[in-house]
Amino acid sequence: MKVTALLMDTCVAVAGVSLIVGLISRVMVAPFAYGLEARSFLGFSMVCLLFAITLGLRELIKKP
Repeated sequence: MKVTALLMDTCVAVAGVSLIVGLISRVMVAPFAYGLEARSFLGFSMVCLLFAITLGLRELIKKP
């Protein structure tokens, strides 16, 4: 359980950072790092958030 909670928190934190970088890249209208554009960062943040939601739902279902 603790590992899952840690993984969920990590995914949410990484998604938050990726979202901020993606929004900054969108405002600057230029690739941010290594030629990655805002769409890449925003897509990655969506994947991280979906993964965190899935882990959270799995924990809810596992509890009796």
